[in-house]
Amino acid sequence: ESPIQAMKPDQTSPVAPPSPAELRRRRVLGAFKRALPDAADTELLFTAEEPHEIVWASGAWCDACGFAAERIVGASLASLRGPCTDALAVARLIGAVSAGKVIKDLPLVSYDQARQPFSHVVSAVPLRDGFGKISLVRATSSCISRLGSPPPPSPSPPPPSPL
Repeated sequence: ESPIQAMKPDQTSPVAPPSPAELRRRRVLGAFKRALPDAADTELLFTAEEPHEIVWASGAWCDACGFAAERIVGASLASLRGPCTDALAVARLIGAVSAGKVIKDLPLVSYDQARQPFSHVVSAVPLRDGFGKISLVRATSSCISRLGSPPPPSPSPPPPSPL
């Protein structure tokens, strides 16, 4: 078997090997999982690059935030956003960790698997791989509370009267 291409038994075409970035991400994720295999905190790990794929979620995070682990792992952070999510707060979070900065106590509204909003306070720490590149982000949620159904959009004002 060629070291450059591998065949899976159920496939008829070659599968490209993982990219160097993917190999680095897997190493960092593996080290993190070994360090905290049963994290009791409400934590989430996502990739530092777009589309910010969620690669791990603690059981406590899944329970508190209304997700099944098999539904959230592999999804992008965008799947947590909805109409009440503050886009500027999300941009601040992503901008900070992309620049290698820790962000603490950022209030945020996110959405669970059933698309119901919840509020939480997010702190995030960028994680660097062995080459010093930020590859993953460790986010912790606290003060999680359900908000119920989002308010309906406000109706458009009626057109002005032709008087």
